[in-house]
Amino acid sequence: MPLDWSQPLAMGTFYDTILKPALIAVGLPASQPAKPATKTRPAEPARHGVRLHDLRHTFATMQLMAGVHFMQVSKWLGHSTFTLTLDTYGDWIPEEDGGALNILPAPRVSDDVSAESEVANVIELFGRS
Repeated sequence: MPLDWSQPLAMGTFYDTILKPALIAVGLPASQPAKPATKTRPAEPARHGVRLHDLRHTFATMQLMAGVHFMQVSKWLGHSTFTLTLDTYGDWIPEEDGGALNILPAPRVSDDVSAESEVANVIELFGRS
């Protein structure tokens, strides 16, 4: 069924027409309301599947695990404070880098500046001891 993107979608419409089919297509559980018994089938209890909010938590967790700084993730999520992000997702920040995405190369210190590829990119300010 084609969607009319000129109007806002109601969350029930969004879940039923977009999210639920996508969850089923990738093999994730989708929520299902309870169905009363009929003459041809027994009653089915409600099933709780993946919610839209679960995807928000997944996004935040994956970003922090990848090294994106927690302040950036907090802005993306619209949290009122950075501490809310840290309290909720702090366990997912890698300890070795503190959550700072470091895209810079590691510093090289070389005594031999004759080789072009081995030129140091660290300048000694006070000389070597």
